Amino acid sequence: MEAPDTAMPDHALRWRTDLSVFLWMLVLAVAAYAPVACMQYALKWDMVDCYLPWRHFAADAFAHGTFPLWDPYQSLGYPIYGDLRSVFYPDALFAGIFLGGFGVRTLHVLFIVHLALAGTGMYLLAGHFARRTAAVAPAATVRLRLEMDDVAWELTGPMRCALVTPDEKRAVTARLGPDPLRRNADPTRFRDRVLASAKPIGLLLMEQDVIAGVGNVYRSEVLNIVGIDPRRPGRSLHPDEVDAIWAEVVRQLRLGVRRNRIVTMDRAELSKPISRLLRGEGRYVYKQERCGRCGTELDVFDVAGRTAWSCPTCQPG
Repeated sequence: MEAPDTAMPDHALRWRTDLSVFLWMLVLAVAAYAPVACMQYALKWDMVDCYLPWRHFAADAFAHGTFPLWDPYQSLGYPIYGDLRSVFYPDALFAGIFLGGFGVRTLHVLFIVHLALAGTGMYLLAGHFARRTAAVAPAATVRLRLEMDDVAWELTGPMRCALVTPDEKRAVTARLGPDPLRRNADPTRFRDRVLASAKPIGLLLMEQDVIAGVGNVYRSEVLNIVGIDPRRPGRSLHPDEVDAIWAEVVRQLRLGVRRNRIVTMDRAELSKPISRLLRGEGRYVYKQERCGRCGTELDVFDVAGRTAWSCPTCQPG
């Protein structure tokens, strides 16, 4: 005779997991807002001026067996059912039926509970996206992928991904191109490698043995600023053009370090202070539809497996 299957159904296990997450969030909310949770400090502003009076009236009406159609004490007595903050939210109904009314303590308790509910929702939402990410096959540029049941971590595009000895590490770093952020960097190594190569300059700027630290954003932005098409072969450039690229890369990277963000436009070209720019604003071409310098519609194409943007007017081929 087979033993009965005592395994917990998936939905029951999921429910228990969600409940445990909520309880942990509740503990965190109480700890983070201990003065409010312990009634040492009162909630302020709309919580007391608007939220509490509406809830108190509605809960009191429910406690006395009447339905609160309007509140004669607030907003000149306009119908209470016209405001979703009042009757149709379940806490007022629950407080009126089971607690006998809605007071300041109830307000504080529900504030903490709502914080826990919000934290639980964000945790579960993040878990949903993490599971979906883990189910996606790794891209071609992924060199290392660590997976669990519902989450994955990827290392993308390193020169080498392996366990190495100190000597091997030094050999790898010796092959790197000059670092524009270092004061002692030698730009002649960069110039010589570019002028000797038939590869597109947009590709050379992404190769770490040519120049270190230039990513896709700076590649597109710098080439637009100096007026060079990313598809031009390195050997077709004039030495002065290569030097201009190096100088602009150095300038932009140092600005990025100082500002802790990538903003390539000059301050005079910005419509608002740098501190108020949204992510992605303040750039000429990267992920833009039109050139930030002349307004021309941009060319969008692939270089070395990465999308590149260039302006046919400012960067003639």
